[in-house]
Amino acid sequence: MKSLLNLVGNTPVVHVDCDLPTPQPGFLAKLEAVSVGGMKARAALSMLQGARARGELAPGAPVVESTSGTLGIGLAFAACSLGHPLTLVVDADLEPPMRALLTAYGARLEIVPLPHVTGGWQDARLRRVRAVLDRDPRCYWPDQYNNPDNIRGYTSLADELVKQVPGVDVLVCSVGTGGHSAGIVGALRRRWPGVRLVGVDSVGSTIFGQPARARLMRGLGSSIHPATWPIRSSTRCTGSGRSRPSAPARNWQARPSSLAAGAREVLRLSRPGWRASKPGRGC
Repeated sequence: MKSLLNLVGNTPVVHVDCDLPTPQPGFLAKLEAVSVGGMKARAALSMLQGARARGELAPGAPVVESTSGTLGIGLAFAACSLGHPLTLVVDADLEPPMRALLTAYGARLEIVPLPHVTGGWQDARLRRVRAVLDRDPRCYWPDQYNNPDNIRGYTSLADELVKQVPGVDVLVCSVGTGGHSAGIVGALRRRWPGVRLVGVDSVGSTIFGQPARARLMRGLGSSIHPATWPIRSSTRCTGSGRSRPSAPARNWQARPSSLAAGAREVLRLSRPGWRASKPGRGC
Protein backbone atom coordinates (compact mmCIF):
# COMPACT_ATOMS: atom_id res chain seq x y z
CA MET A 1 0.00 0.00 0.00
CA LYS A 2 1.34 3.41 -0.95
CA SER A 3 1.69 6.12 1.70
CA LEU A 4 3.16 9.58 2.08
CA LEU A 5 6.46 7.93 3.00
CA ASN A 6 6.78 6.68 -0.58
CA LEU A 7 7.27 10.30 -1.65
CA VAL A 8 10.73 10.44 -0.04
CA GLY A 9 13.76 9.69 -2.21
CA ASN A 10 14.17 8.35 -5.74
CA THR A 11 15.29 11.78 -6.93
CA PRO A 12 16.69 12.42 -10.43
CA VAL A 13 20.23 13.24 -11.50
CA VAL A 14 20.60 15.93 -14.18
CA HIS A 15 23.47 17.61 -16.02
CA VAL A 16 24.02 21.28 -15.09
CA ASP A 17 26.12 23.64 -17.22
CA CYS A 18 25.66 26.99 -15.47
CA ASP A 19 28.50 29.49 -15.24
CA LEU A 20 30.76 29.20 -12.21
CA PRO A 21 33.70 31.35 -11.00
CA THR A 22 36.12 29.00 -12.80
CA PRO A 23 35.66 27.34 -16.23
CA GLN A 24 34.09 23.90 -16.05
CA PRO A 25 32.33 21.59 -18.52
CA GLY A 26 29.27 21.05 -16.34
CA PHE A 27 28.45 18.64 -13.55
CA LEU A 28 25.85 16.13 -12.47
CA ALA A 29 23.41 17.22 -9.76
CA LYS A 30 21.05 15.05 -7.73
CA LEU A 31 17.91 17.13 -7.18
CA GLU A 32 16.89 16.31 -3.62
CA ALA A 33 14.56 19.33 -3.62
CA VAL A 34 12.01 17.41 -5.70
CA SER A 35 11.57 14.91 -2.85
CA VAL A 36 8.94 15.89 -0.30
CA GLY A 37 10.64 17.28 2.80
CA GLY A 38 13.95 17.64 0.93
CA MET A 39 17.10 15.66 1.59
CA LYS A 40 16.70 15.90 5.36
CA ALA A 41 13.45 13.92 5.24
CA ARG A 42 15.59 10.81 4.70
CA ALA A 43 17.37 11.36 8.03
CA ALA A 44 14.20 12.47 9.82
CA LEU A 45 12.33 9.30 8.84
CA SER A 46 15.30 7.14 9.75
CA MET A 47 15.58 8.67 13.22
CA LEU A 48 11.85 8.50 14.02
CA GLN A 49 11.33 5.02 12.58
CA GLY A 50 14.43 3.76 14.39
CA ALA A 51 13.16 5.15 17.70
CA ARG A 52 9.73 3.60 17.15
CA ALA A 53 11.28 0.21 16.37
CA ARG A 54 13.35 0.32 19.58
CA GLY A 55 10.37 1.40 21.69
CA GLU A 56 11.91 4.80 22.48
CA LEU A 57 9.12 6.69 20.70
CA ALA A 58 5.59 5.65 21.62
CA PRO A 59 2.75 5.92 19.06
CA GLY A 60 1.45 9.48 19.02
CA ALA A 61 4.14 10.74 21.44
CA PRO A 62 5.48 14.26 20.88
CA VAL A 63 8.88 14.95 19.28
CA VAL A 64 11.16 17.92 19.94
CA GLU A 65 14.32 18.94 18.10
CA SER A 66 16.63 21.92 17.57
CA THR A 67 16.98 23.13 13.99
CA SER A 68 18.26 26.00 11.90
CA GLY A 69 15.51 25.21 9.38
CA THR A 70 16.47 22.45 6.95
CA LEU A 71 16.10 19.41 9.21
CA GLY A 72 12.93 20.98 10.56
CA ILE A 73 11.24 20.66 7.16
CA GLY A 74 12.12 16.96 6.95
CA LEU A 75 11.10 16.33 10.56
CA ALA A 76 7.79 18.13 10.10
CA PHE A 77 6.93 15.86 7.18
CA ALA A 78 8.11 12.72 8.96
CA ALA A 79 6.33 13.51 12.22
CA CYS A 80 3.09 14.35 10.43
CA SER A 81 3.24 11.17 8.34
CA LEU A 82 3.87 9.00 11.41
CA GLY A 83 1.34 10.73 13.66
CA HIS A 84 3.57 12.62 16.08
CA PRO A 85 3.11 16.25 17.18
CA LEU A 86 6.34 18.16 16.65
CA THR A 87 7.97 21.05 18.51
CA LEU A 88 10.90 22.71 16.75
CA VAL A 89 13.25 24.92 18.75
CA VAL A 90 14.48 27.70 16.49
CA ASP A 91 16.22 31.03 17.06
CA ALA A 92 15.04 34.58 16.59
CA ASP A 93 17.16 34.96 13.45
CA LEU A 94 15.15 32.32 11.56
CA GLU A 95 13.72 33.96 8.46
CA PRO A 96 9.93 34.62 8.38
CA PRO A 97 9.40 32.51 5.21
CA MET A 98 11.03 29.51 6.92
CA ARG A 99 8.93 30.05 10.06
CA ALA A 100 5.79 30.14 7.90
CA LEU A 101 6.81 26.99 6.06
CA LEU A 102 7.52 25.01 9.23
CA THR A 103 4.22 26.15 10.75
CA ALA A 104 2.36 25.21 7.57
CA TYR A 105 3.83 21.71 7.88
CA GLY A 106 2.19 21.47 11.32
CA ALA A 107 5.17 22.12 13.60
CA ARG A 108 4.91 24.19 16.77
CA LEU A 109 7.81 26.63 17.08
CA GLU A 110 9.64 27.52 20.30
CA ILE A 111 11.71 30.60 19.52
CA VAL A 112 14.90 31.28 21.48
CA PRO A 113 15.24 35.09 21.78
CA LEU A 114 18.99 35.42 22.44
CA PRO A 115 22.14 33.40 21.71
CA HIS A 116 24.06 31.84 24.58
CA VAL A 117 26.99 33.99 25.74
CA THR A 118 29.65 31.44 24.74
CA GLY A 119 27.79 28.74 22.79
CA GLY A 120 25.81 30.95 20.43
CA TRP A 121 22.41 30.10 18.97
CA GLN A 122 23.12 26.38 18.79
CA ASP A 123 23.81 26.10 22.51
CA ALA A 124 20.79 28.27 23.34
CA ARG A 125 18.51 26.05 21.25
CA LEU A 126 19.80 22.86 22.86
CA ARG A 127 19.22 24.31 26.34
CA ARG A 128 15.61 25.04 25.35
CA VAL A 129 15.21 21.48 24.01
CA ARG A 130 16.25 20.12 27.40
CA ALA A 131 13.76 22.43 29.09
CA VAL A 132 10.97 21.08 26.86
CA LEU A 133 12.00 17.51 27.74
CA ASP A 134 11.88 18.38 31.44
CA ARG A 135 8.35 19.76 31.02
CA ASP A 136 7.04 16.71 29.17
CA PRO A 137 8.71 13.32 29.86
CA ARG A 138 6.75 11.78 26.95
CA CYS A 139 8.75 13.85 24.46
CA TYR A 140 11.33 12.15 22.27
CA TRP A 141 14.47 14.04 21.20
CA PRO A 142 16.13 12.57 18.05
CA ASP A 143 19.40 14.41 18.87
CA GLN A 144 20.51 14.74 15.26
CA TYR A 145 24.06 15.60 16.36
CA ASN A 146 24.74 12.21 17.94
CA ASN A 147 22.16 9.84 16.43
CA PRO A 148 23.52 7.00 14.24
CA ASP A 149 20.12 6.79 12.53
CA ASN A 150 20.87 10.24 11.09
CA ILE A 151 23.77 8.63 9.21
CA ARG A 152 21.81 5.53 8.22
CA GLY A 153 19.09 7.69 6.69
CA TYR A 154 21.35 8.64 3.78
CA THR A 155 22.23 5.10 2.74
CA SER A 156 19.25 5.14 0.37
CA LEU A 157 20.60 8.29 -1.33
CA ALA A 158 23.98 6.65 -1.92
CA ASP A 159 22.33 3.47 -3.20
CA GLU A 160 20.40 5.55 -5.73
CA LEU A 161 23.62 7.26 -6.84
CA VAL A 162 25.35 3.95 -7.46
CA LYS A 163 22.61 3.16 -10.00
CA GLN A 164 22.53 6.66 -11.53
CA VAL A 165 26.18 7.58 -12.12
CA PRO A 166 29.12 5.61 -13.58
CA GLY A 167 31.47 6.49 -10.72
CA VAL A 168 32.40 8.96 -7.98
CA ASP A 169 35.94 10.12 -7.21
CA VAL A 170 35.39 12.82 -4.58
CA LEU A 171 32.39 13.60 -2.37
CA VAL A 172 32.26 17.25 -1.28
CA CYS A 173 29.84 17.93 1.59
CA SER A 174 28.91 20.98 3.61
CA VAL A 175 29.70 20.64 7.30
CA GLY A 176 26.77 20.44 9.72
CA THR A 177 25.82 17.43 11.81
CA GLY A 178 27.85 15.26 9.41
CA GLY A 179 24.97 12.86 8.97
CA HIS A 180 24.73 13.09 5.20
CA SER A 181 28.54 13.19 4.81
CA ALA A 182 29.09 9.98 6.79
CA GLY A 183 26.02 8.22 5.45
CA ILE A 184 26.68 8.89 1.78
CA VAL A 185 30.45 8.35 1.75
CA GLY A 186 30.19 5.12 3.75
CA ALA A 187 27.73 3.59 1.30
CA LEU A 188 29.60 4.89 -1.76
CA ARG A 189 32.86 3.36 -0.53
CA ARG A 190 31.26 -0.07 -0.47
CA ARG A 191 30.97 0.31 -4.26
CA TRP A 192 33.99 2.56 -4.91
CA PRO A 193 36.52 2.15 -2.02
CA GLY A 194 38.71 5.02 -3.21
CA VAL A 195 36.10 7.79 -2.82
CA ARG A 196 37.56 10.81 -0.99
CA LEU A 197 35.54 13.04 1.32
CA VAL A 198 36.03 16.81 1.49
CA GLY A 199 34.18 18.85 4.12
CA VAL A 200 33.33 22.48 3.32
CA ASP A 201 33.20 24.42 6.57
CA SER A 202 32.06 27.96 7.34
CA VAL A 203 34.10 30.80 8.78
CA GLY A 204 33.18 30.89 12.47
CA SER A 205 32.51 27.16 12.77
CA THR A 206 34.49 25.27 15.43
CA ILE A 207 34.40 21.78 13.87
CA PHE A 208 37.90 22.05 12.40
CA GLY A 209 39.34 24.14 15.24
CA GLN A 210 38.47 27.67 14.17
CA PRO A 211 37.46 30.17 16.86
CA ALA A 212 33.68 30.48 17.21
CA ARG A 213 32.01 33.57 15.80
CA ALA A 214 28.84 34.55 13.94
CA ARG A 215 28.29 32.59 10.71
CA LEU A 216 26.72 34.15 7.63
CA MET A 217 25.26 30.99 6.10
CA ARG A 218 22.45 29.32 8.05
CA GLY A 219 22.84 25.58 8.46
CA LEU A 220 26.52 25.51 7.49
CA GLY A 221 29.09 24.88 10.21
CA SER A 222 28.59 24.22 13.91
CA SER A 223 29.53 25.56 17.32
CA ILE A 224 29.61 22.03 18.77
CA HIS A 225 31.40 18.85 17.70
CA PRO A 226 28.72 16.36 16.56
CA ALA A 227 29.55 12.67 16.93
CA THR A 228 28.04 12.07 13.48
CA TRP A 229 30.72 14.07 11.59
CA PRO A 230 33.49 11.78 10.19
CA ILE A 231 36.22 14.33 10.94
CA ARG A 232 39.10 11.83 10.91
CA SER A 233 38.39 10.73 7.35
CA SER A 234 37.86 14.09 5.68
CA THR A 235 39.82 16.94 4.15
CA ARG A 236 38.86 20.40 5.36
CA CYS A 237 37.96 23.19 2.97
CA THR A 238 36.90 26.33 4.83
CA GLY A 239 34.58 28.75 3.03
CA SER A 240 35.05 32.50 3.15
CA GLY A 241 31.44 33.46 3.75
CA ARG A 242 28.27 34.02 1.78
CA SER A 243 29.30 35.78 -1.44
CA ARG A 244 31.29 33.08 -3.28
CA PRO A 245 28.69 30.30 -3.16
CA SER A 246 25.76 32.71 -3.58
CA ALA A 247 26.85 34.42 -6.80
CA PRO A 248 26.82 31.31 -9.04
CA ALA A 249 23.53 30.20 -7.47
CA ARG A 250 21.92 33.55 -8.27
CA ASN A 251 23.26 33.45 -11.84
CA TRP A 252 21.76 29.99 -12.33
CA GLN A 253 18.44 30.98 -10.76
CA ALA A 254 18.16 33.96 -13.13
CA ARG A 255 18.20 31.65 -16.15
CA PRO A 256 14.72 30.95 -17.59
CA SER A 257 15.29 27.18 -17.54
CA SER A 258 16.74 26.99 -14.04
CA LEU A 259 15.41 24.98 -11.11
CA ALA A 260 16.15 26.82 -7.87
CA ALA A 261 16.55 24.94 -4.58
CA GLY A 262 18.13 25.27 -1.18
CA ALA A 263 21.90 24.86 -0.98
CA ARG A 264 21.61 21.49 0.74
CA GLU A 265 18.98 20.15 -1.66
CA VAL A 266 21.19 19.91 -4.76
CA LEU A 267 23.97 17.36 -4.41
CA ARG A 268 26.78 18.16 -6.84
CA LEU A 269 28.69 15.27 -8.36
CA SER A 270 31.94 15.73 -10.27
CA ARG A 271 32.26 13.65 -13.37
CA PRO A 272 34.35 10.47 -13.02
CA GLY A 273 38.01 11.14 -13.70
CA TRP A 274 37.96 14.76 -12.53
CA ARG A 275 40.70 15.67 -10.07
CA ALA A 276 41.31 18.83 -8.09
CA SER A 277 44.37 20.79 -9.26
CA LYS A 278 45.69 20.85 -5.70
CA PRO A 279 44.07 17.94 -3.88
CA GLY A 280 44.10 17.95 -0.11
CA ARG A 281 44.89 15.05 2.21
CA GLY A 282 43.21 11.86 1.01
CA CYS A 283 40.75 9.92 3.13
